[in-house]
Amino acid sequence: MLLSGCAAIPLSEKSISHANYGIPISKEDFESAVTSTLKDPYSAHVSCSIPAKGYGNRFNDGLFPSNIFGYISVCEINAKNGFGAYTGSHTEVFCVTNEAGFGEHGLVEMFGRWKLL
Repeated sequence: MLLSGCAAIPLSEKSISHANYGIPISKEDFESAVTSTLKDPYSAHVSCSIPAKGYGNRFNDGLFPSNIFGYISVCEINAKNGFGAYTGSHTEVFCVTNEAGFGEHGLVEMFGRWKLL
């Protein structure tokens, strides 16, 4: 039997301290970035923690993880679904990064492991 797992390469203190985390973002701008991704942004109730520097894993092509650096926030979201009903409050973790390929705000939903600095 063969078992395998997916985890990003552990980071050294030097890598963490020299990483590009991008420009700091305010709580209000972070909430605006999250809200803009929803089906009905005008009816959404979004409350995020103050964004802090951090890093975590992401999957580039769905198979291999890599590390991503930016400002991370934990958000409580209650938004309407496609039928116009509120879905109920749930917690999501997002990262705003200045890496290319992440849309207007550089917003990435964080799955798996992440760490605030």
